[in-house]
Amino acid sequence: HLGEELETLKRKSQVTTAGNGKTRTTREIELERQLQELRDAHELRGSQLVLLETQQRRAELSNAALQAQILDLQERVRRDAEEIECLSEEKARFKLRAMWLHTLLLLRRAPRERRDASTQDGEGLDRSTRHL
Repeated sequence: HLGEELETLKRKSQVTTAGNGKTRTTREIELERQLQELRDAHELRGSQLVLLETQQRRAELSNAALQAQILDLQERVRRDAEEIECLSEEKARFKLRAMWLHTLLLLRRAPRERRDASTQDGEGLDRSTRHL
């Protein structure tokens, strides 16, 4: 809009000042200054837009990297959960084996304890026969 107004004023000025050279009006100077300010502002906005687009690309790349890390961590959690389940089952099997071994040891000790209890001195039949 300002550019059009400036061009119109330049044409009028050329018609009126055709005889005396390059005379510029105050309005033309003001419009040129405003036009340059608008161009500078447009250039600044363009630079800001490029900067924002670059930041957006970086954020998207960062987001993609974080998504990949999330997927990796989810996979690790799944594997760890499976391993924990497997270890829990193995722990239960070991506990069961330990209980069976403990039971077998108790059963093996029980006859000895009965033999030992059958003598007066509590040392078993072998020693009691030696004293006789």
